[in-house]
Amino acid sequence: MPTSNCLNNGEVNGAGPASALTPSSTVPCSIGSIESSYQLVMTPVFNTNLLETLTKQFTKPCLQEIITAQQQASPTSPTPTSVPQFLSPTALSSTPLESDRDSQAYSAGEFRLMRNASVRRHALHTLQSETWRGAMSRAEEHQFSRKPLNAAPPVATLFHPFEPLLFVADSHQVTVLNTERMAEVDIFENPTTRPAFGPLSWRNGQPAKLSSMTLVNAHHDRCLLFTASTDGAIRAWANTYSAYYNQSPTESPEPVELVTAFNCALDASEMQTTLKYAGILLDWDQARNQLVTCGDLRVVRIWDMAAERKLLDITLDMDSPVRCVSLDRTAGESLLAIGTVDGYVKLYDRRKPPSYRPVLSAREHLGQVVGVHLDMARHVLISASVAGDVRHWQLPGGGSSANGGSSQPLEGCRRSSLQNQDLTCMVVHSLFPGVLACGTQTANVVVQEEGGQPHFLKPHTDWFSGQKTSPINAIAFHPFKVPIPALHVQFSRT
Repeated sequence: MPTSNCLNNGEVNGAGPASALTPSSTVPCSIGSIESSYQLVMTPVFNTNLLETLTKQFTKPCLQEIITAQQQASPTSPTPTSVPQFLSPTALSSTPLESDRDSQAYSAGEFRLMRNASVRRHALHTLQSETWRGAMSRAEEHQFSRKPLNAAPPVATLFHPFEPLLFVADSHQVTVLNTERMAEVDIFENPTTRPAFGPLSWRNGQPAKLSSMTLVNAHHDRCLLFTASTDGAIRAWANTYSAYYNQSPTESPEPVELVTAFNCALDASEMQTTLKYAGILLDWDQARNQLVTCGDLRVVRIWDMAAERKLLDITLDMDSPVRCVSLDRTAGESLLAIGTVDGYVKLYDRRKPPSYRPVLSAREHLGQVVGVHLDMARHVLISASVAGDVRHWQLPGGGSSANGGSSQPLEGCRRSSLQNQDLTCMVVHSLFPGVLACGTQTANVVVQEEGGQPHFLKPHTDWFSGQKTSPINAIAFHPFKVPIPALHVQFSRT
């Protein structure tokens, strides 16, 4: 075959690197060399799908509005054929927003994860840099008082671990407060009766009232609030603080939604018949997805909420109602502590059979136990009663007894007393180990460190109004911060 300047004479893309050759130069040309030149030009090095990604992101909102409008006009009409396959309604509904890194839901989840980690780091820094007395002295100077719309006394309160929110429950409703603005976020009523719960809806001629509450999946955006009533009804509420995120004057927030409801008492005979009852108490184990219900029940019932079934019944060999409950949330531990109205403190192992004896069973208190706290990180169980006596039980390192139970303290009990103080409630701070706060009948808060002197806090009151002193009905510490405990007296909230 004769040689010629084939690239210059037969070029496809016009002048290029081959056109720099002089007319006198000759290059051997063949069909194979021409095909390899075409292949070198048309094969991409990498593909970014930039055009497809931009089209998907910019047209998704508009396309969704168009599809919604068409479905409202004619629900049976098919999707237009001009819509690309990756923008069809099926693709839009099947693609999870959490896995789309460009979606708003993914960005919100990433922000929530970073925010939670920042709160934990700040709590660790606070624990290492200052003492509880310095933190409480600053918190004592920052108090706010708020009167509720109704005169019902509060029965329970708790902080949100990561949001500036405070939940307050009285006998009929739950109020969500913004602790930064000191304003109400939302209020929702608790149903007083439920026909499906049968005769338990009314006890002693009185309608059902709220008795306790707990937060479930507090680290997630769809946090659930579980409430318990005196009739045994357990209700799960969602969107309890959606108004905190949606503060737009034009858009209304999502309403509070009742996700599910069930009765923790399988039969009316399981309920105690005492006149002064504590209602139903709740506690949540986030690591195991277990809900503990007790109180006026004759058993301590544990529910597996992931499987939505009853997991375990711990039979109580007494007729005294349970006044308080505490779970061990340390990884690998499964202990449960309860305090009763007649002064007993009992410690159970959830891994044992229901008929197994308690690990600890002792009656060291003169009156009903108002609070228990189980801290297996330090192997300590703290309890307090209405008479003002506080007990620090020293537990063994294994967490459970080899012989299956004992009638005396396992390794010792240190006794202390808050003299001339009639206690109504007790809570222990999870950030500062050994720091407890107690509410009294005289509307005082007693904060005490293990082995230290008590520190009395007096909440602000309207002294000119002439209202009488009311007892502290509920108290709570923030899990990761060091503010003053949330105090709730009968006619004011501090």
